[in-house]
Amino acid sequence: MHTTELMVKTFDREFFGPSFNGQALLPLINSLRFSQVMDVNTWEGYRIVDVILHVAYWKFTLLDFLGETSKCDPPPFALDNYLKASDGFSETDWAYLVAWLQAIHSLASKSILEIPPEQLSSDMPGLECTLEEFLTWLITHDTYHCAMIRNMGVNGLHESHKPGA
Repeated sequence: MHTTELMVKTFDREFFGPSFNGQALLPLINSLRFSQVMDVNTWEGYRIVDVILHVAYWKFTLLDFLGETSKCDPPPFALDNYLKASDGFSETDWAYLVAWLQAIHSLASKSILEIPPEQLSSDMPGLECTLEEFLTWLITHDTYHCAMIRNMGVNGLHESHKPGA
């Protein structure tokens, strides 16, 4: 199996499931109630919506570097590495963000498979790493934030993602 094929296999498993590390990110966020997504009463004051905006930012950064952003809808919201959703962020906005995240993840997976091997050693602008190092980090990024979300202290989180809940 080629390096990028293995990367995409892991990238997709950690996003769509089944994950090697517990629950995958998309099934987790799809199991949440909107009140949980917007809850600021967490251990560090982060909201799940803000974590997901951060996750989307880095997937979109990859697409931008690869010149693939014309193949997807533009970001539904201003993207920044540590963006906070506006106070008026609605349940409709959340549904759109999750659908957009899924679409850009799928496009990123396809785009990674098309990277010529010689491009992997290219420098990522402003990041002090190569594309290969960035991809190695990115494929574990969903895993990290899935664990973060599960341990943020969101009220009712552990009940909301049980089967049948």
